[in-house]
Amino acid sequence: MTIRLFAMTSGYVTTSLGNLMEGAEGEAELPIPCYLIEHPKGRMLFDTGMHPDCQSDPARRYGPRLPSMFQFNYKPGDEVSAKLEAIDRDPAKVDLVINSHLHFDHAGNFPAFPAARFHLQDFEMGYATGPCMADHNQNHFFEPDDIRAALGALYQGRLQFHRGDAGIASGSMFPSLAVPSGAHPLPQIGRAHV
Repeated sequence: MTIRLFAMTSGYVTTSLGNLMEGAEGEAELPIPCYLIEHPKGRMLFDTGMHPDCQSDPARRYGPRLPSMFQFNYKPGDEVSAKLEAIDRDPAKVDLVINSHLHFDHAGNFPAFPAARFHLQDFEMGYATGPCMADHNQNHFFEPDDIRAALGALYQGRLQFHRGDAGIASGSMFPSLAVPSGAHPLPQIGRAHV
């Protein structure tokens, strides 16, 4: 059995470290990682990266706050679908997408994967649609259009929620492991058994 892992960088954002850690100084250039796992039972993508609108006018997509916090280094060809096509992989043939969480830089491309079944921790959807989103200090990393795309996948029967560890697909093809963090109640990380 052959399992292949493709690590892709889908652009970068640069920000003040103070935006990430209270009291920190300096700047950090952050890669936007996405991963494709090819398994004999199918293809799984971990995170979908930023929306292509961020390449030309992030303020149009996100309003003024995010572009005031981040410099976007994201050009045509950096979107996950283009990265997949560059390695001769059709985005329409991705079977599963696991979203670690719903921030703009991890969940901006639900529509690019029309045949995929999406997987997300239910706590994350609750957080992204809950009362805390009325607080501008908590909602600025979330884009309503990205959340609507996730809800669209749910209404199409293509979004499955998990609470904690879950084997995703038959035979635990792509198990996920949920871990607590300070940013989210229970984001998701991926783990593939080889």
